[in-house]
Amino acid sequence: MRIPQSATSQALASSGGTVFASEDLVCATTKYFDPAWTTESVASFPVRLELLERSSTLRLVATWDPRLFALHAPVLGIVGSSIREIEKVNDGEGMLSLDVPPEITEISFQVEALSTYPNDNVGDVVATTFQALDADGTLIDEIIVAPSSTDCAPWSVELAADWICLESTVVPARITLTSMGPGPAPKGLTAVASYADLLPSPVLTLIGDSPPATFAITSADGIRELTLETSRELVTGDQVELIFTEDPSDTKPKSFTGVTPRVQLVPPELMVGLRESGRHTSFPVTASGSQLSTYVPAPTA
Repeated sequence: MRIPQSATSQALASSGGTVFASEDLVCATTKYFDPAWTTESVASFPVRLELLERSSTLRLVATWDPRLFALHAPVLGIVGSSIREIEKVNDGEGMLSLDVPPEITEISFQVEALSTYPNDNVGDVVATTFQALDADGTLIDEIIVAPSSTDCAPWSVELAADWICLESTVVPARITLTSMGPGPAPKGLTAVASYADLLPSPVLTLIGDSPPATFAITSADGIRELTLETSRELVTGDQVELIFTEDPSDTKPKSFTGVTPRVQLVPPELMVGLRESGRHTSFPVTASGSQLSTYVPAPTA
């Protein structure tokens, strides 16, 4: 599950204000681009709705773009200081209907913001909408969470590391930063690598006749920190490559203590246009925190 990238206060367009109590709600958000790669948009889905006092049950109908958000059970209702699950009347791809009793004053949604990368130039996005209907099916209130949009020149990079185990310690053998386009990645991108002080200084591969980046290394308490900075724009397909060693692993890894080796892209100052590749970090560990590999070559016949 992808955690919403941020919690924002999203202004909502409201038709009547007879059911929904607030026009500023905390939302899960996700980013996408138009099919022509000229505009960045941020779509939102409220994680809770506050309801005004009322005397009867209402039908709540929610619609959203299923490419951008997933809604998970349960939907929870707040009644005073207690919580109860609200039964679904109907649900489908990108839609949900609930009957909400009058004693419920707040609804909480389990929202997952989805990443569409690398197919993140999507068209005909459906705005998240909530409609409140009375017992006759008449619309009595509505809120529409319209995406916010900004002109931009989208770009993307993917950071990766090849890890090996030397002297029972996991270190990077190779680090790459690749421009994925469609626009050029800006000059001045920075990545930082931390690893045990076991390796020689890396070799930086040239692009054409010149290096595409510079790097500096500091060392303290047995840990090296390498800071890489691009020295030019990187067009689609350009790759910054650091080669530390071509030696294979020679041992099994010991447990991590202290610093876990890592490579991370430093978030750029200007985030508009940056595509969310989800590939801006590399750690030699699994999601559960165990070693990524035994680093022992597979036996051969």
